Amino acid sequence: MGVYVSPVVRGRKIGKALLFEFLERARELKDLEQIQLSVTTVSSAAYALYHSLGFQEYGLERRALRNNNTYLDEHLMVLFLQTIR
Repeated sequence: MGVYVSPVVRGRKIGKALLFEFLERARELKDLEQIQLSVTTVSSAAYALYHSLGFQEYGLERRALRNNNTYLDEHLMVLFLQTIR
């Protein structure tokens, strides 16, 4: 799954609303314990959004993506939905 908000409507908190609703529904799934994602290191707005929703960085994947001759690193992030007992 990917999240993309068109540049024309960015800044209207559409992405945050979409992700918030997704996370609310995910929390209703009893056996779902965590959600993992990756975001390129150049996507600072997306990183900040995920962080504001509770995601924590647990690693960095160097040269995760290649676009023409440019390599992009990715932050690896996780959100723990339920406390392990």
